[in-house]
Parts: sequence; structure tokens; C-alpha cells
Amino acid sequence: MGVVLCILLITSAFSGAAEKMERTNITVLATTASLWGVDGAISQDCPPCMISYWKLDEPSGVVVNDSYGGNNGGIQTDGDSSEPAWTTGKVGNGLYFAGDASDSVEIEDDPGLHFGTGDFALEAWIKYEGPTSGPVRYPAIMSKRPGPPGSNPLEGFCLCLTYWPADVPGTLLLRIEDRKYVPCSTPVDDGGWHHVVVQRCKGTVEFYVDGQLDGTAASNKDATTKAGLSLGLDASSSFDTAWEGLLDEVAVYRCCLSSDIINEHYKLGLTGEGYCLEEELCECGEWNNIHVSWTDLDPNTIDEWTGSCGDVVGTVLSCKGNSITVDFSSTCNSSCKQLEPHYSWNVTGPQGYEEQGSGLPAEFIPLYGGTYEVILHAICDGEECISCNLTLGKVVLSECECSITVDKKVSSDGGQTWSE
Repeated sequence: MGVVLCILLITSAFSGAAEKMERTNITVLATTASLWGVDGAISQDCPPCMISYWKLDEPSGVVVNDSYGGNNGGIQTDGDSSEPAWTTGKVGNGLYFAGDASDSVEIEDDPGLHFGTGDFALEAWIKYEGPTSGPVRYPAIMSKRPGPPGSNPLEGFCLCLTYWPADVPGTLLLRIEDRKYVPCSTPVDDGGWHHVVVQRCKGTVEFYVDGQLDGTAASNKDATTKAGLSLGLDASSSFDTAWEGLLDEVAVYRCCLSSDIINEHYKLGLTGEGYCLEEELCECGEWNNIHVSWTDLDPNTIDEWTGSCGDVVGTVLSCKGNSITVDFSSTCNSSCKQLEPHYSWNVTGPQGYEEQGSGLPAEFIPLYGGTYEVILHAICDGEECISCNLTLGKVVLSECECSITVDKKVSSDGGQTWSE
């Protein structure tokens, strides 16, 4: 029996020559660099279980914004000339403390900062420029402990440097309740910038300095207190805890970070970047970088077209019965509060042709040669965005040219017969 093969014969408007192609699939891909959201809005891809992130990037004023969790704080001073000042930090701006025991950043208590005996992580870029001897004992990076000084029993936690005689001077110290943890060997009081992470992971406190593990200690103490969080001071201590120098990029997590993430944050800071990867959110209605391609079953045979909404695609060569697919992919984050924006589409063509549908991709089968208009619609949180119009300028539909292959058969007497 003969096997019938159908080969598509198309006259190519691009080359002007006749070409033989197999069944053709046509895809229209719209890549948008700006589709959803509000102009100038920022999307942040932050580490898991981040609670708060004080970038300390404010140019002036007394408000300290939490860019992630909304736990905004304020600068507290005694009004003298040595109050905290905004200046150049490690990433953008930072906050300089002059070592005044009356100066700090105060942030109200939040239940998300009640860690109990569970996991948590404290992170910051620090630059200590204060004294390394004399009355100074525990310069505080951040503290969540109630006053008055010398309260007993102590609650909460404090991350600071230590100058206690028995400790390695200028190293990190974490205090939880009445217990202090000082396993570090790397001083961070040389007047330069250092990235520090101190965290408790499954009962073990880990100290990281500039991306590297510097010490560990076992801990089962309760870190919860209803006291507010302070930056640059530990109000519960009867010792000198005022920070002198700069703080920047302060963050708190309700989990422990992997060593890879900690090292990545350190390297990002070296290049002036923060902990959250940021990109501008798409604006509703800007569909850019429309990419059109149509291929046969041979992946080496590809025609492509790239442009924008409102442009006219040249000649599209297709086989009768083949579908045309229209879709888009986004290179930026959507700010829609819905899980997914709502898409719809409609197509019009020759001799009253019309097709429509909901969702993407849009897929339709052109019935006649000629011009087709494709319109993509999108709705974000009830707002109808500007649609994307695309014109397929000349769709050429060709019949399959069917040929008969020669099929060799063997007869019962051993002879050969041929049929077409």
C-alpha cells in the first residue's frame, strides 16, 4: 500500500522563491518590560521570613522607615549638637551616631519580633569609630531589652561589641536574657565597614563577619520581650553602650539564613546593593518588545519578527488548518493584588472572520488569506489596561500538496511488484 505524504507549498514573500515546508506553527510572543503597577513603584525580592528592613537611606529628618515590614521608627535625641546625622553609608545613605548616651533610633514593639526560644537572625553593616578602652563596655548595634539600667531579671536580646576584660576586645556579643554569648575571634572595631549576621538556628547561635562564620554557641534562652527595639543603644545596661560610628542596612528575620545567602549579602554590599533584589514594577498598559516567530517542524527553519504593539507584521506564511498562537511573557513583576491578572483577546479578519477568548495564549485558525487584527486585553485589580493591537499584514494560506510515495511489495512467489 502506498503512503501519502502532504507537503506544504508556500510562495515566500520574503525570498520571492517557492519553498517546500512542513506543517507550520506560528507563534506571536509579546515580552513586556512594563505592564503592571504604579509608575515608579518598586518590587522587592527579599529573603524568606524577613520581618523588618531599615535601609537607613533617608536624606534628612527624624523618621526611620522600615522598607519591608512597616515597623517605622524615629530618632531620639537630647537636642544637643551631637545628635545622629544622615550621611553616606555602605549602601546609599547611613546613620552616624556620635556616641551620645541619649541618642538612638526607637522602634515600637511588634509581635513579629517575639522570637521566644526559636530561630531568628540579626543583620547589619557596621562601622565602629568609637573608643576601644576606658568606660566603654558594650557599644550596641541593636537592642530589644527593657529598662531601667540594671533591670533584673533581664529580658530580650542585645547585639553589640564587647570590651569586657575577659572577652576578645572589639568582637561581637549577643546577649539573650541574662546570658551572653562571645565565641568570636575577629575584631570589627578597626574603623572600616563590616557586614555582620548573628542568628540562632535550632539552638545554636552563629556569628558571621564579612560573610564568614566566626563562632558558635549553644542557646536555649527566651528572646521575647514587649520592649521596643533600639538601634545604637542598649537602655537596659548600666554600662556605656552608646554606638559611635555608622549603622546601615539593618534587618531582622524570623528564621536563620543560609551561609550562601549571608555570603551573597556581603558581596552585594561590596557593590553598593542591599539585601533585596529590586526591580521597577510594570506599569499597566505598556506592552513592549513584541516577538513574532513561525517555524515548521524542522527547528532549523525559523522566520522571526520583532516590534511593538501597533506595528504591522509582514507576510505570514501558513498552511490551511494551522493555528496561530499569540502570547506574551513578562520580564518584570506584577503588582496586581489578584493572584493573576485577567486576560482576554479577540481577532478579526477577512470576510467577517471573528474569534475571541479568555485567558492566554490566544489561539485561532485563520480561514481566509488576508489581514488579521489581534488585540490582547488585560485587567489588573479591576482596572482595564491599554490593550495591545497587532496587525498580521498578509496571511498567506496554502493548500497541502500531496504526493504519492513509491511502495515496494514482495509477492508470494518471491517476485517484486511496484505500485504508486
